[in-house]
Amino acid sequence: MTAGQMADPAAARAFFVFIRDLRWNWRSEELPGVIERLGWPITSEVPNGALTAIPSWGIDSARAIISRLDGEVFLMAVDLTDKALPSVPGRVDFLQDAFVEMHAVAVTALGPPDERLPGDTPTSIWHMGPTTVQLSRRSVTVNLEWSSTVEYERQKEYAERMAEQGEDG
Repeated sequence: MTAGQMADPAAARAFFVFIRDLRWNWRSEELPGVIERLGWPITSEVPNGALTAIPSWGIDSARAIISRLDGEVFLMAVDLTDKALPSVPGRVDFLQDAFVEMHAVAVTALGPPDERLPGDTPTSIWHMGPTTVQLSRRSVTVNLEWSSTVEYERQKEYAERMAEQGEDG
């Protein structure tokens, strides 16, 4: 299929194993060591803000965006495919196939997901103590969000409040 590129399954599995095995406190002072162990070059950095790195998939448009503030790392959002824009023929099939393959690879490293959310953005979620991993098929990429469980719960509660306000409003 020519719609796009997906992370090499072996490299993706190594990343999932890394996530599974890493224990860290989600503090900014530990982040350089985490990035160094991943071997991802940093392309931009805002002091006390976001940091962008290039995952080792060999995909030119894939990025890892790390969100941090006041010494706390909140989230790493990592592309597992390149961007499949709406104008790209075969985009929908490519993204679905890539999601299915990356999900299968994740299961070999992380086990079955704790939650599966169907819909326009199907998502599988693994809760691993202090870490939560979400694998999603988005509109233009297959994306992994790796966060502290505290941040995951914070975002989930916020989304639920917003949904309730929408229903009431």
